[in-house]
Amino acid sequence: MKKKWFRFALYELRGCVLYYRYMAYKIKKQFCNNSKLSNPQPGIIYMADGKCNLGGLCDRLYGILSLYKLSKEMRVPFYINFTHPFNLSDYLLPNRLDWLIQNDRIVSNYKDMNLIYVFCASDEYGYNLDKESAIQKKYLLKRMANGSKQYQIYSNAHFVNESNEISNLFNELFVPAPLLKDAISYNTDKINDRYIAVVLRFQNLLGDFKERNILPLLESQQIDLIKKLQDKILEIHLSNPDTKVLVTSDSRKFLDSLSIFSFVYTIPGKVVHMSFTDDHTLNTHLKSFVDLFMISHAEHIYLLVTGDMYKSGFAKFASLIHNKPYTEISF
Repeated sequence: MKKKWFRFALYELRGCVLYYRYMAYKIKKQFCNNSKLSNPQPGIIYMADGKCNLGGLCDRLYGILSLYKLSKEMRVPFYINFTHPFNLSDYLLPNRLDWLIQNDRIVSNYKDMNLIYVFCASDEYGYNLDKESAIQKKYLLKRMANGSKQYQIYSNAHFVNESNEISNLFNELFVPAPLLKDAISYNTDKINDRYIAVVLRFQNLLGDFKERNILPLLESQQIDLIKKLQDKILEIHLSNPDTKVLVTSDSRKFLDSLSIFSFVYTIPGKVVHMSFTDDHTLNTHLKSFVDLFMISHAEHIYLLVTGDMYKSGFAKFASLIHNKPYTEISF
């Protein structure tokens, strides 16, 4: 509680910039400040090495695309050092740009690089996203005007929001790694038809997805919520009778409840949130990537939100990868 109050106070009373500098200082304290690198890799490096929490998968992808856009505008090299809680290259590989960087080319002495922290908190504190994004970009440009060779940036900045731009940047950077590509092909063959996608985010409302301090609903409330959402999915299907319905969710309990519908396809496996699990084996995080890519290929993508369900950005981000129609349904 104290930590959240402190963050709120910094945002409200002293502005985003003070909080960014405070967090950069905390991250710097974790570096070894006695090593030197004779040939550091110049450019911008997106950092996700476990020294701070950068949010979920889409938060991190937004940060990557924002920094990649900035690197193109500044005409400097761009790299990704995403090693925690898994190696991004296990799931996504470079496409048109080789963003891989060897660990021995990353400066570990913070005096020889510029470490920058920029975090998006508009949802948590009620800020306007566009306004915050403008602050983030202005702050980054100011911090990067000192001529440092290597900028190590921890960020989930969201100053890339236009659909065509996100699609172009994402597909310039990434192609599925073999493990992910095979999983996508497997599920595409299983559906074997045109499909729309319905995405739902419960957190722990159904008692099977531990996240923060979210408490599960009473059993009777869970039953009512599941029935209400089943009815809505049926309604969506009746409006799209010639397509199957891919349903993705953070609740395996809800997904299993949809076995009553022959038109519904669910992807096997359990979903985890990378910030709230201690299991970081290769297959643990695979389903999140499979869900993202399978949703991105749907003909239309729907996000369903009712009651205390979480309004996730996962479905919208997936829709932007290939510029697919996206609809939020709150009821």
